[in-house]
Amino acid sequence: MENLMQFSDGPAKQTGVSDTYRDDGYFLCDKPVIPADVVDGAVRGMDEIRNGYYETGRPPHDLYAPGHWKVGDDPNALCKMEQPHFASRAVMELVRHPSIGQWASAVTGATIVQVWWVQLLYKPPAIKPSTTSTN
Repeated sequence: MENLMQFSDGPAKQTGVSDTYRDDGYFLCDKPVIPADVVDGAVRGMDEIRNGYYETGRPPHDLYAPGHWKVGDDPNALCKMEQPHFASRAVMELVRHPSIGQWASAVTGATIVQVWWVQLLYKPPAIKPSTTSTN
């Protein structure tokens, strides 16, 4: 499927980014920050992890910690994984994408940006006509 959304030109072409963040406490970019193929790859990687396939041979962190999702859990329940990039190169590619750091730096004014923890949350759509919550 062809993605018709245009990728963001990056923060260098934007003006007032840090002012908006400072004044409002948030900044919304009007175009995608990550290319669609990178996002699509990460979604496939997430699905693989949820199915118990760890491309790298390493599972996500604390796979069996209480309250964390594990293979075999209800696929219609909220899925929370810690450090999923350990298990999937595609998820790692998304986490490491340069535009995330570029935007974070432009918005906050930081000179150094680093990732120190990654959480993956997947909230499946509610099954109709159910009143069951996926929270």
